[in-house]
This record gives sequence, C-alpha cells and structure tokens, in this order.
Amino acid sequence: MTGRGAGLRGSLFVGVLLLGTVLASAGPVAGELLELPDAVARAVREAFPDAVVSGVDMENEEGVTIYVVRLDHGEVTVDVEVSVEGVIGEVETEMGIERVPGYMADAIREATGGGEIALIEKHEMWGRVRDGRLVKLDEPMVVYEVKFILDGRRRIVEVPDSPILKLSRPARAAIMAAFPAAIVKDVEAELELSLEIFEVELEQDGQKLEVEVTPDGIIVEVETSIESTQLPKAVAEAISEAAGGARILKLEKEEIRAVPKLVPLDEPRVIYEAKFVKDGKTYEIEIAADGTVIEIEEEEEHDGENE
Repeated sequence: MTGRGAGLRGSLFVGVLLLGTVLASAGPVAGELLELPDAVARAVREAFPDAVVSGVDMENEEGVTIYVVRLDHGEVTVDVEVSVEGVIGEVETEMGIERVPGYMADAIREATGGGEIALIEKHEMWGRVRDGRLVKLDEPMVVYEVKFILDGRRRIVEVPDSPILKLSRPARAAIMAAFPAAIVKDVEAELELSLEIFEVELEQDGQKLEVEVTPDGIIVEVETSIESTQLPKAVAEAISEAAGGARILKLEKEEIRAVPKLVPLDEPRVIYEAKFVKDGKTYEIEIAADGTVIEIEEEEEHDGENE
C-alpha cells in the first residue's frame, strides 16, 4: 500500500471479525476501536461478499483519508484501500506463483531470469487520487510486484498485467508490427477447423478492431466497424437494394488475409456436441472422445436486428 508509514494510524483488530457496517461492536480488541463508515463497509462488502475482516488501518494519501481494510478471502489475505465515500483504490493480494494466471506466470519467470521467487504481490488499481479525492478508474490496472533472489542478491521487479501477454511471441510480434499504435484490450483463444486462433480486440485512434492471428504469427482476418460514407459505391448500392429501405444497424469491413490449407487426416478426429439450457441461457459444448471439454460457448440471441 502506498504511503503506509506516513499516514494516520488506527488500531489493528485482533482476531477475525465478520464484515459489518460498524466493526467496533465485534469481540475483544487491543487498544481503541476503529469504526468503518457505512459507505466504506458497504463498498468492501459488495466487492468481497465472502471475506472476513482481520484488521483495519488508516492512512493519508495526498491529503485524502484512506481506510485500509485487511480481509481473509479464501486462502489469501487481501488489503483493500477505500475512501470515506466508499471508492475502492488499491487492492493488494499476496500469492504464490501457482495462483498467478498461466500467461502472467510465464511473464514473471521471464522477468526474474530464473531467480528464486520469494514473494508475489498483486496490485490492482481500481481508483486513483485526483484533485483531492479518490476517483474510480474506467478500467482497473494490474501490476505484479515480485521479490526474488538472483545471483545471491535480493531483487524486485514489477510486471504489468496486459492481455497481450496471452499471445504467443510470434502472434504478439505480428500484432505489434501490423498495428503499432493499437492497444490490446482483450485476447481469447478459439478453435476453428481444429486450428488454434487468437481473437484479439484492439483499440487504435478511437476505433475498435478485431483481429484473428495464429500462434505462429499469421494474421488471418481484420474486422472493423465503418460508416456508410466509407463504403465503395458499388457496395453501398448493393446494400441499399438488398435492404429495401430498411434501417442499416451495423456496418463492418472484413479483410481476409489468410485461409487455412486443409489436409486429410490419417484417422478421423471425433468430436461430440451437445446443446443445453442453464439459468435461462443456451450453451453449446464440444467434447473430445476421451471426455476432454474442448469448448463451451453461450449462444447469442438473434432478435432479428439484421433482418
């Protein structure tokens, strides 16, 4: 947590207290009791409904009073910074490498150069102090702070979490070369015709793009939303004729940059598919012959918007 030593200090609770609006009413404590304002308790309870409070502290960050609430959340301990108004700032979690997402674990191992990892702290920035108050960020920022030992020396490295790390090195290089000014917003791995494809959501110059790229760095497809003024004349006329005066809801441009080359298999690959409804939503699942789940996908509802 930032500025931990210089802030206003409150008494830490002894033992484990269930999260409530006012914590001063729970059990024996050491020293003066520290109460949580309703907005603080409510924010923590909504964000971590299954956690229990094991301590409360206070600090001053750039003139803003911050409550630091320590939680026991499952098998981990979490420190949560919350303003008096109930805005969550930083969420800090200590964890082992086994609890880190696979792509981030690989990035951490690379950043530490094979050193012995002593401690990993995950820092999630949900809000920042601006103009004298804690303000919620549009998108949380995540950084892993790693303490490790290499060549007999203790070292610290910070590894930012980014969706681009989910890509293989060749795929990452291809995206960065083709779209150097773009920001990677999301990455999902899909199977198409038994081929692994990364579906990458980008944002560039205020425009959203969806790019398909293979693990070995071949860009397959680029999809962008466009305006009617960007359509070639022949395309605009064809759409207008087909729509017959109906309102056009969405226009997209797809660039097909690569196609798969199909080769016969020595033996057929068998996949089983099933469709089911759960909690009011329809899902389709694909399962290999050995019982391995290949993919579970929620079916999109079609309400006739393209009719």
